Amino acid sequence: MNEDPREELEGAPGPGAEVPADADAEARLRRVERSLRQLRIALAAAVAAGAALAVAGLPSRAKLSVRELAVEDADGRVRISLSATKGAPALEHYDAQGRLRISEGVDADGKAGWTLLDTGGRRRVAAAAFADGDSGLALLDGGGRVRIQQIAAADGTAATLHLDAQGRKRIETIATGNGSAVDSYLDPSGSVRLQLGTDAEGEAVLPAQAGGYEARDDGDEAPAVAEAPRGRSPAAR
Repeated sequence: MNEDPREELEGAPGPGAEVPADADAEARLRRVERSLRQLRIALAAAVAAGAALAVAGLPSRAKLSVRELAVEDADGRVRISLSATKGAPALEHYDAQGRLRISEGVDADGKAGWTLLDTGGRRRVAAAAFADGDSGLALLDGGGRVRIQQIAAADGTAATLHLDAQGRKRIETIATGNGSAVDSYLDPSGSVRLQLGTDAEGEAVLPAQAGGYEARDDGDEAPAVAEAPRGRSPAAR
């Protein structure tokens, strides 16, 4: 291979031809420009290959550490926000109009919470897992009032409560950790009007005899409705 750069000149004159000084300068300039183009292409390829190798060569334990992270859509609107600046991790999702629609996080007490909001900013669904082992779910109406609450307690008790629009408990279903279960139906004043239950062996029993209830001295009166465990709403954040 002839490495004489003069052999690479495009349109170089034949042997014995007279080469004007300006033509020789122009040929050299073309050669330099071509070399620069080749160099840029080679550098670009090397950079791309190096980046790919750098990513592929990252150890599995490598991580990116940040305190706040915002993910924007194509129009520059923040759609996902991740933050741990306040001592508790929080993840939030926003719709195209910038309204918060999903929120989740872990608070200082160890409660993990998750909330869904409607377009008016009102909570409609809230769930939580508490540090003591209880978990709960609440469904709220358009006015922000809890209408259905479900709880699974650490002791094995499961309960579902139905509340009316005024926040009054109207239906309560409880299955205790020992296997007994009871349904209670209440009137607007909060008095139990009907209860149905079974014991741990599946036998139908009077509410006062079902597990989780204590017999009243005045057995002629309807027993008070049993409270759901802890009686708290699983509101997230």
